[in-house]
Amino acid sequence: SSSPPPQNPSLTPMSGLYRLLPALALATTFALAARFLYQRYSIHATKVGEEQEDDEEEMSTIDGVKICSPGAWPPRFATEPERLVTIATWNTLRRHYAFRGHSWVPSKHRDWKHRQDALHKEMSKFSADFLCLQEAELRDLDKDFVEPLSTSGYKHVTADPKGGHDHTKPVIFYNSSRFELLWCKPKSRAVVAHFKEITSDNSLIIASCHLQGGQQAPTRYTQGRSILKAIDHRMRSLDPGSPRARSASSSRSPGRKRGKRDSSSRDDSSSNNEESSQAIGHVSRPKESETTPPRPACIICGDFNAYRDDPSIRLFKAGRFSKKDWIIDDGEPPRRIDFSAPMVGGLADAYSVMDLKGEEGTRPYTFQWGAMMTENKVHRMIIDYILHTPPPPPPSPSSPPLDSKGASSSAKSFKAKRSRQQDVLHNRSGLKLRALRTPLGPRRRKEMARNGVGIPNAWHPSDHFPLAAVFEFAAPKQRRLH
Repeated sequence: SSSPPPQNPSLTPMSGLYRLLPALALATTFALAARFLYQRYSIHATKVGEEQEDDEEEMSTIDGVKICSPGAWPPRFATEPERLVTIATWNTLRRHYAFRGHSWVPSKHRDWKHRQDALHKEMSKFSADFLCLQEAELRDLDKDFVEPLSTSGYKHVTADPKGGHDHTKPVIFYNSSRFELLWCKPKSRAVVAHFKEITSDNSLIIASCHLQGGQQAPTRYTQGRSILKAIDHRMRSLDPGSPRARSASSSRSPGRKRGKRDSSSRDDSSSNNEESSQAIGHVSRPKESETTPPRPACIICGDFNAYRDDPSIRLFKAGRFSKKDWIIDDGEPPRRIDFSAPMVGGLADAYSVMDLKGEEGTRPYTFQWGAMMTENKVHRMIIDYILHTPPPPPPSPSSPPLDSKGASSSAKSFKAKRSRQQDVLHNRSGLKLRALRTPLGPRRRKEMARNGVGIPNAWHPSDHFPLAAVFEFAAPKQRRLH
């Protein structure tokens, strides 16, 4: 029998792999070298980013509103300073945050001392008359914020420490050399306060809030309604003849006996008493031949934990809400939905001027989770807002003048009632938006686009970005009483 021919060693099954080994080794070497160089570049870029300030001035104008980068803030105006007011809001990320799942945040950037220094460094650039913070830990509030900010003349009011958890609460810091506190209403998820400018009659009602997070639209709606109700009560106390806030809880159910009141009605009553006990200043009703004092403008700001189509945001923007406004995507509706706050009215979203034709475009996101090229997918959201009373409309020529009691001469007629409702709008102070601060300048935007960079980081101490706006007091045209 013939024997098989000898095999060529170069044609064995393993020979092809052996030939690839040098190429694989070379490719691995290049990959390791590239990774090493990228890491060195990232470390260098991070160090440069820590050393360099985001001071590039970038400014544009949209519909007459100045859009300023941090390097161009505060903006300059020809308007008298006393007619302008600056407000900033920031969820500062609580001192004892656990950072679970935040693999992109190095341990040195989680340290509170590092974050506290970065917080105060950034807040000092706001030049804010009102600084609204969320997630301030009341147990350490004095050493974390009160003592450092008091050197700049800030005083503060806080949310109710007894409502819910007492460790993180909204706080309002205000410039005590310019504004005085007239009234305060602490709530579990918000603090509502009335301030007056010391040298003028300009006044503001401000709410700093931190609404419920997650898929909790009904809870956020209830919290928003509670804030509006507190503001409406305060405004009505300044003008007792004005229309009352209306909600489902204020009317009697068909099956309820006369004389009985539900728990929410008792809460409203106790709320009024509590407001009266916390009133620090008193505004008297006008006498004859005096002008009707304008109602204060309103600002509600903070971390709403809500997209712009959330029921709470729609409630704030409209000043009212009904059952037909609740859609299936909002989840299970609360037991009481119908609500109207006529004294407050609809509020405007300050940063909406940065939307492109109503769509998300140039408007900055306010929250980020994760970092690019890490195991944590990047999520960027708009959940922080500054909502404000818009400038008042011009007085209606058909509205009859009001007498000293706040009612028209034809008070029994429908026309007079309609006139009174219109007067609520015409005699309300408003705020004209003059400028907005973008959270990031050109240099920081480039850094945030790099792989592995998230927040908090070396130069940013929170998972939220701050917002700031400049408003001009827009008082209504006064009408003389007869």
